[in-house]
Amino acid sequence: MSNKKNVMAVINLHETDFLEHTLKALAEEYVRDCVVYNAEGVASRHGKELPTFGFAHASLTSLFKDARNPNYVILAVAEQSKIKAISKRLQKLHKDNRWAASFWFIPITGYFYHKGEI
Repeated sequence: MSNKKNVMAVINLHETDFLEHTLKALAEEYVRDCVVYNAEGVASRHGKELPTFGFAHASLTSLFKDARNPNYVILAVAEQSKIKAISKRLQKLHKDNRWAASFWFIPITGYFYHKGEI
């Protein structure tokens, strides 16, 4: 078992033309198990039109606005010690006055890659 602490990088890529640059930046910081999801077409309700059928009905779709540009959601495992380096690389990606992505780092436990490791 590795003593290194791992985090899940969660990246909401607003500017889809930055996908290749974002994945390259992550690869250069040696992230592992990187997955990209296309979040296009996810509808929701905001403001006065909040869902009325309970929490399950609200789900994750309520986090996205109607008529939103296509987004990519990227999940990647990284060592906790890489948070600062990954953050700096992602902050360099911007278009006009808008950042290319929003991102979060979530501590994870129990991550394993090779059989027998926990």
